[in-house]
Amino acid sequence: MSAWIAFRKGAPSISAKQNEERFPFALLALLCAAVILVAAGGVKVGVFSTTGIVAACMLCLVGFLWRDGRAVQGRLLPKRPFNLRTPTGAALLMILSLSVATVVLGAYPLQRLTHAVSQNQA
Repeated sequence: MSAWIAFRKGAPSISAKQNEERFPFALLALLCAAVILVAAGGVKVGVFSTTGIVAACMLCLVGFLWRDGRAVQGRLLPKRPFNLRTPTGAALLMILSLSVATVVLGAYPLQRLTHAVSQNQA
């Protein structure tokens, strides 16, 4: 099967395949930087340091979305990823909203449980 695919008539050459689409290193670097900045913001919490780190994270995310929206090749997101008028955009916005709404359920009950346990031990 692979020999037929490689040697069939009209198969694109290797150089044409390489020029077809580039790997989006810059987009992935911005996204990785944003994730690392979010993690760094929670390591040492302080008013100014955490605010600066979160602001840098937001800049990386906005830069990622802006560059991905302008990219012709090697996009990571579909066109208009958060547009409510497209089915993909509506689904992505719903997933983002559910994630934001339920993230508190993972942190707040544990905080309350830890607080209750520490009061019972005192």
